[in-house]
Amino acid sequence: MYLSMMQSSSREIIGLWKSVRPRAHVSAFAQDIGVKTLTAHAWVRRDSIPSEHWERIIAAAVRRGFSLTWLHLNGTIEIPRHEEAA
Repeated sequence: MYLSMMQSSSREIIGLWKSVRPRAHVSAFAQDIGVKTLTAHAWVRRDSIPSEHWERIIAAAVRRGFSLTWLHLNGTIEIPRHEEAA
């Protein structure tokens, strides 16, 4: 099942991985949750992540030290914004 993000977009969620590999963050995200990079790029284009992957996304985020919960993924609360280096 695909659920559209309300407040939190898939771009924002996957964008958390920019701190891991700024120029290849979608690939880093995909590797962390065990999907193909092409699949993760499709989620960004659709702005939707299948809910069956949410548990793995949260676990991968926790391993990376990101603040991400079910509430972020279902759009209840917004993704924390991080200041990018100037």
